[in-house]
Amino acid sequence: MATSKWTSAQQKADKNYLADEAHARRKKLNSYKSAAKRYIELSDNVQELTEYMEIQQALFEKRLKELTVTDTEQLDNDK
Repeated sequence: MATSKWTSAQQKADKNYLADEAHARRKKLNSYKSAAKRYIELSDNVQELTEYMEIQQALFEKRLKELTVTDTEQLDNDK
């Protein structure tokens, strides 16, 4: 009888241990999923910022050329 109680207690302890292990693994997996999702969001943000900066650079260069042409014409007119 004592052996069966010990076996039952051991089985319950084993079951609880396995449940705790499964919970810890799920928690860790969810943490990895959250980190991966955040990494993807950040990567998308970097891509958007890169595209925005390329557009701004092109606009700046276009405006600089316009100003340079205008300044050169003004200098020619001043002569």
